[in-house]
Amino acid sequence: MKHGAATVAASVVLAIAAPAMAAGPPEPPSQEAAVAVRAVGDAPHESLAGLISDPIDIHPAVLAALPASPELLGGAGELVQSLQLDLEDAIQRQRWAQAESALRTQTLVAATAHRETVQKQLDTAISRRRRAESDLGTFGVEAFVSGSDQTDLEALLGAAGHNQIDAATASIRTTTLFQSAGAELGSELRRREADESTSRRELAAADDLRDRESKLLEEADAIFATASADLLRLQPALNRAERDFEWQLLLRIVPGTDDLTVVAVNAYVTAAERAKDLWPQCRISWNQLAGVGRVESFNGQFGNSSLDRRGNTTSPILGPQLNGDPWLAITDTDGGKLDGDTEWDRAVGPMQFIPTSWELFRADGNGDGHRDPHNMYDATLAAADHLCGSGLDSEAGFRSALLRYNRSTAYGSDVIRFSDLYGSLLIFAPADESAGQNQPVD
Repeated sequence: MKHGAATVAASVVLAIAAPAMAAGPPEPPSQEAAVAVRAVGDAPHESLAGLISDPIDIHPAVLAALPASPELLGGAGELVQSLQLDLEDAIQRQRWAQAESALRTQTLVAATAHRETVQKQLDTAISRRRRAESDLGTFGVEAFVSGSDQTDLEALLGAAGHNQIDAATASIRTTTLFQSAGAELGSELRRREADESTSRRELAAADDLRDRESKLLEEADAIFATASADLLRLQPALNRAERDFEWQLLLRIVPGTDDLTVVAVNAYVTAAERAKDLWPQCRISWNQLAGVGRVESFNGQFGNSSLDRRGNTTSPILGPQLNGDPWLAITDTDGGKLDGDTEWDRAVGPMQFIPTSWELFRADGNGDGHRDPHNMYDATLAAADHLCGSGLDSEAGFRSALLRYNRSTAYGSDVIRFSDLYGSLLIFAPADESAGQNQPVD
């Protein structure tokens, strides 16, 4: 709702008349206030979702499930937190300054209008005072010329004859009227002088108010300019810091585990969601895949190998020769293309596919156009295809599927044990609560 200038001017006049009601301007928000709002790291139970606004490599659901713990934050995460606080502070200062500038622009207009009104009142008071001075001066001259203020009352009262008594009475009356008129004109002048003095004080107060509002407007504009410059500097810096943090986070170990990296979790979550899209009857969960990955290759951390940020093993993870002692005997089926062995087949990659199984289930889990059993994203989606079927949401159904993957009940028990552990460590929101999170990671 807009207020007219008269309404605003009236409020300014009220502020002048009652200084106690003229509260000072609110202070711009401090960084401490922003810290109280955005200190994500102060609460370890909170997730990392708020630290990366536009993730590129990590699934948003993974960020939402990962705790903002010191182990995962590191220096890169702390830098993101610091820049976010600075950015939030700059945003708050900019918003405050914008609102303050609008307010002070309005009050400055009102204060200027009020000063003009007071100036007119002063001009009128000066004019009336001068008129009173002129009237009193003219009266004095006339009194002096007529001699009314020098009348000899005894001579007038002692005059003989009726006509002389009347004349004396009229003269006394005239003298009294002159004296009364002179006193009235003197009082009028003093009133006009007092009015002028009051108007001058009001004008000085109006000048102070206008100057104050003008200064506050300049200060608000300066804060807005500084905050805007800070935003231009901080936003790109925050974008770079978030990207660097995301890139470093991929190789961090999930708290509570000894080998489960964020990139491995990312691959499991992505594969589970892709599996549900590709095979609607499949109800495999990320932690079921993680249980398989743990038993097969310590989630890609077997031997001297590990996963890089793209999910590739840093060196090939190869199982023993399947030469029949004590394993199945499977002579080479791929000319050593996957396992480098031209005599016997070996299981390869973080999910340990033998070449014939990879040929059946091979997948492109990261959308790069290649199907590589040594890449965790590809191998995990292939494993999901291998395991998928009805009943995976029950332990009995999962055990049955695991027997197709590896004909060992002990193997199945180990997978389920780790699957349950991982499922208790990281809690993921249902898919319908994570709009836009079902896209594969590029």
